[in-house]
Amino acid sequence: MWDVSGKYPIANVGRIPYHALMDREKLISEIEAFAEATGLAESTIGGRAVKDSRFVSRLRDGKAVTFQNVERLRDFMRGYRAPRRSTPSHEARA
Repeated sequence: MWDVSGKYPIANVGRIPYHALMDREKLISEIEAFAEATGLAESTIGGRAVKDSRFVSRLRDGKAVTFQNVERLRDFMRGYRAPRRSTPSHEARA
């Protein structure tokens, strides 16, 4: 089985630079939209998703990122739930 480019065996997909598999600009647009919707900084998104606060910056700079990290990032964005803000109870105001 081969990746979408037809160049690499699927077993090595985790090591293929992301740009070989998918549109980088589309991913950056998804990240920007997610950041705006959640109020999270792009560095925070990278830090929480793949433990690399410079991940989005590297992606913008055209550096290679792994398919695994892109999937981790997408999983993070799909599963993200904003923290609930606690409302003060009536007892606390008295």
